[in-house]
Amino acid sequence: MIGVDIGGTKALGVVIGRRNEILLETRWPTRATAAAVIDMLADMVAELIDSTGSDVEARGVGIGIAGLVDVVGRLRRPNLVDADGSSHSRPARASNRVAGLR
Repeated sequence: MIGVDIGGTKALGVVIGRRNEILLETRWPTRATAAAVIDMLADMVAELIDSTGSDVEARGVGIGIAGLVDVVGRLRRPNLVDADGSSHSRPARASNRVAGLR
């Protein structure tokens, strides 16, 4: 499993093993726009997958970001001002760019 926490200044990515241990960790500065954050997310996940080697299979990605999702799926009042009103489906489209994610 891969987990990503997107903060206002940095994003933390981790690979979690079968016994819930952290196998790999990376930190990147958070990008300024919603589109750039989606690109960063896809790049970070791809790097984590590439760095784990063939013995780890990524079956999913959990993403945490401050804010609320309204009833129609838009992000409201996130810690990233440019992302206010963004659709939460954008990360799902980013997953199409990441080879090795099942």
